Amino acid sequence: MTTTTAGIDNIDTDAVIEERRGMYRKEFGFNTFRDNHGAICMIASQVSAIVTTKRLGRQITALLAAQPTPVFSVNRSLWVFLTDPPTPTDNTTQLSNDLFRYGASPLYPGAVIVLPTPGSDKRCWLHPPAGEYRASLAAVVGVVETAATQASSR
Repeated sequence: MTTTTAGIDNIDTDAVIEERRGMYRKEFGFNTFRDNHGAICMIASQVSAIVTTKRLGRQITALLAAQPTPVFSVNRSLWVFLTDPPTPTDNTTQLSNDLFRYGASPLYPGAVIVLPTPGSDKRCWLHPPAGEYRASLAAVVGVVETAATQASSR
């Protein structure tokens, strides 16, 4: 079936999306599925996420420069940082409170994470994954706090 979608013309969009799903699975360890709109999604389990504003995301990315943390944008206004899931010793209530204080939101195990999908310009990779490595959730929460504190002191 040939589908024409914004950004992709005259190609088999379904085949391209399935190829990307395979790449996400093999190279990054993402257990993906397609939603009713054809977008590639995964249920947070081995991967969690933190959603921030673009402004805060830029500061976080600068502070995380030494750690290859996967980041994608949503509608060019939100940034999504993929992290390892919470550990058994992480206090997710406290981590959530810390994130909410700075205008960020967590996506913990069980949440649906919609990934960049061929044929849609709604989500795009800013820093694609590098294998299965992701920073710990607690480490990224700490960087969010540092970035927000630095921004408010300027």
